[in-house]
Amino acid sequence: MLKTQLSQTGLVRLPPLLDAEQLQRWNQVLDPIFASQTKARRYATAEDLMQGGLLADLFQPSVRALIDTLIPDARVFHLHAYEIDAENSQSHIQSDNSLDGWHRDYDCRPSGFNKKSEFVSLFIYLTDVAENGGAFEICPTPLKLIPLSLHGQHPLKVTGKAGTSFLFNRVFVHRASPNQSPVKRRVLKLSIQPKDFENDRINLPQFVKVRAVLPTEDIWLRRFFGISAEADVDLAQTVNLASPLIEEYGSRLDLSIHSRLLHLYRELRYLKTLWMHWRKGNQQTKVLLAPES
Repeated sequence: MLKTQLSQTGLVRLPPLLDAEQLQRWNQVLDPIFASQTKARRYATAEDLMQGGLLADLFQPSVRALIDTLIPDARVFHLHAYEIDAENSQSHIQSDNSLDGWHRDYDCRPSGFNKKSEFVSLFIYLTDVAENGGAFEICPTPLKLIPLSLHGQHPLKVTGKAGTSFLFNRVFVHRASPNQSPVKRRVLKLSIQPKDFENDRINLPQFVKVRAVLPTEDIWLRRFFGISAEADVDLAQTVNLASPLIEEYGSRLDLSIHSRLLHLYRELRYLKTLWMHWRKGNQQTKVLLAPES
């Protein structure tokens, strides 16, 4: 059910994964980190979260079980918290793309067309996110060989109190709506993908520093951060997704002719990228399987 929903609509709401006490601790740790930065989008890296003692909250047994359910051999791709400015009239990311920030994550290289949820992000709102507070939005239309227009679609939207948690499939078109509220928006982002997929981020300095202090007995974390390929056979947790089904929709997309054509052009470019990637992977497989002469 979980994987099916992610493949079909790209979005799954979860019960809150951090309680009030944990949220307070997270924001206290993040306050000075964000205060020291002046950009419109401020980051706390995986190293910052580790040094602040926050990774234990995130990688609780239920979250580990959730990740294993989604992708049994998952590796980290993104892990950071960030804060965006308030009183903004544009999306904080790709606002200049002539599509009001709507985009796919083009670093995703799936082997199929959304048959599996291979590139998944977990979001946890660390502040309240109201209707005008920079809510996440996603268009529930998978990538197709014949690209579909964004025009006329009704995107799914996620608002909620601090602690609101959800998963989204990164190959779906999505955006953060403009944060027009007077409150700065904070969110935790954790992205995962299968271990054998291209991952040029797992060796970033922030992840190298996290790996250096991981306890040797924590087999699951060592695997997740790329130290070991050994499976943690002792992890036996049940994923509890008992939460109210909420389907909240944003405004119907009304795009100009220029924006419609631009979106379709970008979809075709992405399909070309996937094709080139598939051919490259196929050729490498053939070389590995070729008989020795």
